[in-house]
Amino acid sequence: MPRCNRPDCGLGEIDDEGFCPVCDRRPLPPEHAAPPAVAGREQRVGPPRGVSVGVAQVRPDPWYGLALIDSGLAADLPDQPLPAQGPVAEEHRFCANPVCGQPVGRGHGEQPGRTAGFCANCGTRFDFAQPHGLTIAGRYDVERVLGSGAYGAAYLAHDRNLETQVVLKALNRSVARTAEHERDVLVGLRHDSIVRILGYEPEGPHLVLEYVPGVALSARDGDRLETLLAHGVRILQALDYLHARGLLHCDVKPLNVIRFREEGSAGSARPLDRVRLIDFGAVRSQEEAGPIVAYTKAYAPPEDDPEHVRPTPGFDLYGLGMTLREVCRAHGADRAAPGVDSLMLLLDRATDVVVPERRFVSARQFGEQLSGVVRQIVAAPPAGRQVARPSALFGSMTEPLHGGLGTARPLDHWVRATVTGDALLTMPEPFSCPGPHDMAGALPTPLSDPDDPRIGDVAGNALAESRLALRRGDITRAAQALTRA
Repeated sequence: MPRCNRPDCGLGEIDDEGFCPVCDRRPLPPEHAAPPAVAGREQRVGPPRGVSVGVAQVRPDPWYGLALIDSGLAADLPDQPLPAQGPVAEEHRFCANPVCGQPVGRGHGEQPGRTAGFCANCGTRFDFAQPHGLTIAGRYDVERVLGSGAYGAAYLAHDRNLETQVVLKALNRSVARTAEHERDVLVGLRHDSIVRILGYEPEGPHLVLEYVPGVALSARDGDRLETLLAHGVRILQALDYLHARGLLHCDVKPLNVIRFREEGSAGSARPLDRVRLIDFGAVRSQEEAGPIVAYTKAYAPPEDDPEHVRPTPGFDLYGLGMTLREVCRAHGADRAAPGVDSLMLLLDRATDVVVPERRFVSARQFGEQLSGVVRQIVAAPPAGRQVARPSALFGSMTEPLHGGLGTARPLDHWVRATVTGDALLTMPEPFSCPGPHDMAGALPTPLSDPDDPRIGDVAGNALAESRLALRRGDITRAAQALTRA
């Protein structure tokens, strides 16, 4: 008996119906057959590890939804309003007398330090209500305090060397240990949707980041739902990039996604609507042991969730799910609108706290589903963009099952027709309904999900056995194999 000539199989003997019982496919035409084995080379004795029998693992482009959306700005975004001037952080308060230079304005116990007063050592007056004249590391002239939090203070500063504005993030000592461990990786991050980390200054210590003048991610009047979802896809791209480098952001929320105006290429009619992920003060390695201690509770899984014990990329994906739920809240009221019901179901999965295993485990898995929702939305007016794309979940249909519907009657029907007493022709039925086992056998093959660790060779083999039994009409064996799958 001839054997299957497919390069990923090459094992099974072709049965009477022309199919390989191992990979459940027809052999390739001779011109596309696998080359003969080289003498002495070890031959594979089974299907590829991690690949379901009959189908190949696929990594489709999960970001295709971005190509369906007009990314131009309908109206200018306002620049991020700069906060009112705040006091200089206590760790930067020193006497202005060059002969003295002692720490001043420091707190004691739980009492904060004075922002104005006199140096206890030399009597020189100080006033740290505004950051006038504060220079860090000899090159960063602080212009104002942007804010402060659990990680430390953030300053808007002028970089004398680069002649541009930057953000200096002063890290407290507990966070600084992580920053020092990860700084070489962080400085090397280069992604269009991640704020550039320009450097690290041991003084403080400080992270030096690019300044992105924009606003925190939110829905503006006139924003279309697909525009907001496109920003979600862009942040998923950023997270995919970050996770591939073994890092977790740990604080994904609307305030840490800056929406800004980017000038288009030469000749572009409108500027572009873009987002960047910011604030890497809580970043940590995926290999780091122990629970996450710095996060925003409203955008993190519950404290008894497995992600708190052994954090994975799922921690960030949950935060993005909660972020999209907040940003798209106004659009979610009408579940009958195109794509809205699908979006709500997707966000329910992304933020499921009852069955954590149901949530997304990779940014690409999340992105594939989110792009599918975008595809649904833009298919409706006014965009009306119909997009044909192979499914990432199912293979193509093996063959159409129409039973003759829509085809011309064969000549044999007319030749054998009989005439009844009332001069009507009697012919066979014009078409027939396929049987249940025929319909089941023709269903598209489910593709294995590279992100789902529960799907393996055993399930794939059982599914292939079920399909082969269906083709041979053995319904009982097909049902048993499907149960095992």
